Amino acid sequence: MHRALWGYNNADEYVEAVSAYADLLRRDERNFIGIYNWEIHFFAAVGDLWLPVGYRIEESFPAREYIEASPWSTSPPSVTSG
Repeated sequence: MHRALWGYNNADEYVEAVSAYADLLRRDERNFIGIYNWEIHFFAAVGDLWLPVGYRIEESFPAREYIEASPWSTSPPSVTSG
């Protein structure tokens, strides 16, 4: 499994993260509910974004436009990277 994950995304952090999620699900399938309902944190060049549960769009558009329309979506300063 490690080799397959590495082949998809050759980053140790990715392999470790996916393996950790798989372990959570293997230990207790009810963990799926928490993972499924987890809000999305998206790293964009213009800033980090928190996307609401169930967020879906049909066509892509610039992250800056999303921030302008939804200023609440930017992460708190203590969470923002770099």
